[in-house]
Amino acid sequence: MVDSPAKAEVYLNNRLLSTLELPPGPFRLENLPYKAGFNHIRVVVTDAEGKTQVFDSRYVQFSRLLKPGLSEFLITAGSERQNFGTDNFRYDDTLRILGFYRQGVLTNLTLGGRIEATDQLISTGVSVSTALPLGTVDVAAAVSSNAGVMGHAVAVSYFDTLAAGDYSAQVRFEQEVCTFSLTIPESEELFVELGTLTCVLP
Repeated sequence: MVDSPAKAEVYLNNRLLSTLELPPGPFRLENLPYKAGFNHIRVVVTDAEGKTQVFDSRYVQFSRLLKPGLSEFLITAGSERQNFGTDNFRYDDTLRILGFYRQGVLTNLTLGGRIEATDQLISTGVSVSTALPLGTVDVAAAVSSNAGVMGHAVAVSYFDTLAAGDYSAQVRFEQEVCTFSLTIPESEELFVELGTLTCVLP
């Protein structure tokens, strides 16, 4: 809100984005080129008398995060197709059910849960996605029972979007086996997996 004609300098992540001439009254900025990650918007408004106001805001944007109050879900059921490409309409007799639900809780926090079931298997898990100043962290945990045999798995993923490119790292623990992988960008179109390390826990 400005009381008289003024000039506004819009900075996005400490870079001058544009300079606007504002008429008296409220003003609104739209369609800013936010990047994935944390974004810092600063608007410096100078009126005709040289008085300056600074409006400071921070926004976070990640594909894994949902807006607070926004949710997504999926529920599917069916049977596995047999002899795909050679037979038509041939399915097994096992019904499979899969569903997940995710809910945006805070600007930088999304929670979720999933379930998968057949006549022999039931698997369920939870997930947490959060944003940190240096990237996003996804944590997922699951337990399952397959014909009476119990299993469990935990995965922690880190995704950095603030560096010069997109870097990701993942650590997975499944039963007594842990796996670590790191992916770095070689170019804008090509990603290279630096390596995968697998170890067996005692």
